[in-house]
Amino acid sequence: MGGPILGQPEVVSWGPNRLDVFVLGTDRQLYHQWWNGSAWGPSLTGYEAMGGTILGQPEVVSWGPNRLDIFVLGTDRQLYHKWWNGSAWGPSLTGWEAMGGVCTSAPRAVCWGPKRIDVFVNGTDGALYHKWWNASAWGLR
Repeated sequence: MGGPILGQPEVVSWGPNRLDVFVLGTDRQLYHQWWNGSAWGPSLTGYEAMGGTILGQPEVVSWGPNRLDIFVLGTDRQLYHKWWNGSAWGPSLTGWEAMGGVCTSAPRAVCWGPKRIDVFVNGTDGALYHKWWNASAWGLR
């Protein structure tokens, strides 16, 4: 399926016959490949470049059909976010939304319902930090 890659792939599904695979390239950029039920895209061994320079592994979740949310750590140790809304990547294919913080761990995320995301990271003080999306805004604890 192509490569070389760093670390392990991250795989998620947002619906029947759908797989989305995310890998970290040797250039530390995020790459994407998908299964649509009949073929791999963009090709069996090709990947879509998604930009960034990433530390650690990406975290990918889905809270419903045609929805993906990706969280990564940038080289400045901030948390960054990218999403698929069913028709386009936001903020763009290669752009990332900065979410702040100075993190010492890779992000971990979970979706426990439609339009709900919870993201956890460790801070420089050793504490656990939590951000959540509640379908309209990000919250922080």
